[in-house]
Formats: sequence, structure tokens, C-alpha cells
Amino acid sequence: MGPFKARIIAYLALGLSLALAALVCWAAEHAPGTVALPAGLALAALGLVAGVWVIIKGYVSRRGFVVTPRWGVVFADVMFTLASGAMSFGLLEYCLAGWLAAPPLLEEAVQVVMSWMLVPTTAFMAFFAANMASQSLEVNQEGLTWHGPGESRFLPWEQVRGLDLHETYVAVSRVGMAMPRRLQTKLVIKGMEDNLQLYEPGLKRTKREIVAALQHHGPPRLRSDLERIALDW
Repeated sequence: MGPFKARIIAYLALGLSLALAALVCWAAEHAPGTVALPAGLALAALGLVAGVWVIIKGYVSRRGFVVTPRWGVVFADVMFTLASGAMSFGLLEYCLAGWLAAPPLLEEAVQVVMSWMLVPTTAFMAFFAANMASQSLEVNQEGLTWHGPGESRFLPWEQVRGLDLHETYVAVSRVGMAMPRRLQTKLVIKGMEDNLQLYEPGLKRTKREIVAALQHHGPPRLRSDLERIALDW
């Protein structure tokens, strides 16, 4: 199972299980006798075990310079799981409103929005985390090997046309307005047919090591690109 598929399944399983446990406990406290607490918690525990088992399958071995250290990947998985759980709470509260017979925590409009956004948002988080977890770059005298969620791709130096940086942004709300905020700066390796893009490493030391390896093994014609990247990345 690939890192993307494993994560989208695991985030949904873990998020729904956490939301179910919280919702059952809330209903048991505010509407006692209407919910079978042990059965609900047992179902949530089963989902948590299944989700953890699946997400472990998404951790792959990485070669070369890794984009994100393992502790950073685990932290991202925990944060994304909690985000999926928060959205799953709205979905379950909307679907189980009649069965729980407890006062809702969220307004119905919020429940509907969370329900519709659960799958696409979880898919985006899984895609981002899968790239963080699996992307790495090998650099040697023959060329560059990019590893990621899909198949590894090798690019010999003869096919490398140049190197560049690409800024990516995400919209954030400030003073009631949506404004762009820098998300990361990707390293772009330009090939003859297509380009390779490497996520920005979380550690500055890793970026320096990648640039040093490129300078050591790369051909002289890439020197100007590497000098610019060493300053700007």
C-alpha cells in the first residue's frame, strides 16, 4: 500500500473513530440511557487500531537526502489525524442526530459544511503528508534519483537542463481578507522531457547538504544555477 493511499484511509478511519468516541461520550453525559456506551467505544477502539495499522504501512524506507525527518512526519500525521477527527465530528453529529438524542454542539450549517469538506480536505492532507514522508533525493556522479509517493525517477546529468526554485503559497485569512502566505520553496530540476520537484526540506542543514552534493557531482554548466540556489534556498 502506497503512502498516499495508506494515509487517506488511515486519516478517515482514525478521524471517524476519534469523533465517534467523543460523540458517544458527549451523548452519554447529556442524554444518559440513549446510547450504548461500551458498544460505541468498542467500535471506536477497533477503528483506531485499524487506522494505526494502515498508517504504519505508509511509512516507507527513504534513500539519499530525506525531505522531512521521521519525527516531523509523525507530528504531521498526528496533526492531520486530529483535523480529520474535527471534521468527522460534524459529519457524525449530523448523521446520528436522531439516534443520540443529545443537544448538538455544532449548528446544522456547520455540520453540513464539515461533512462535504471531509473527504477532499483529507485527500489534500494525505497528499501533502505522503510527499513529506517519502520524498528524498539521491545525488551521485551518474545523476539524480528522485524518490516519492510514486515510482522513483532517475535523471542523468546529461539530461539536466538547469536548476531553479519555485515558491508555493496558501491563502490565509487576515483582517477579513484572503491573503497569500508562502508555504514552501521547491527545488525544481529541469529535465529534457519533464521536471522533478523536490519539497523544501524541513532542516536547513539538509538543504546545505543537498546543494553541496549537487555542486560536487554536477557539471560545470550548472554552476551559476547552484550558486543562486545556495543563496536563495
